[in-house]
Amino acid sequence: MFIERSVALRVIKGEAAALSPEFGGCVMCALVADAPTTHVLCRTRRSVAVLARFGVRRGHLLVVLRRHVERFEEITWPEWQDAQRVAWEAARAAERALGATRVYVASLGSATQRPMTFPHHHLHVVPTYRGDRRDRPAAVFTWQDGVVLQDERDAARLTRELRAAWPMGARGSERLGDSHR
Repeated sequence: MFIERSVALRVIKGEAAALSPEFGGCVMCALVADAPTTHVLCRTRRSVAVLARFGVRRGHLLVVLRRHVERFEEITWPEWQDAQRVAWEAARAAERALGATRVYVASLGSATQRPMTFPHHHLHVVPTYRGDRRDRPAAVFTWQDGVVLQDERDAARLTRELRAAWPMGARGSERLGDSHR
């Protein structure tokens, strides 16, 4: 379902306010700890790949470091390598499962907490599709035109498709299949 940016922002603000104090107000820390199994595609020791609940396109994925890290100088080389490898795996899965014509990967975030972004380091993996007029980088990563909100049934189906296409044999990755739920 496609929803307006203002609606998504209200939902996120409400959910952030309801976070358990153990997460220190960090939505990404809560996501890594509490992501529904229906949204998790891959877990490693250092990062987690999940289907973005508020995505800019169908199949928008997030790769989130498990450890709360806000600045590049805090990220260890092994963490960076791991997150990049998981993003690469996610992009390959999106091409295979969803027929994406291009997949954009970006490290986005803000130095401070803002309504649409979070200081906790994460990567966006965003597929684009044939006929998508918003396939330029500046248009790929914006919520200006609204977002795709996955309901649980659609999220479960999309996650199954992506899991089935996830590259096999990726070292250190735990690909989550139906038998791992």
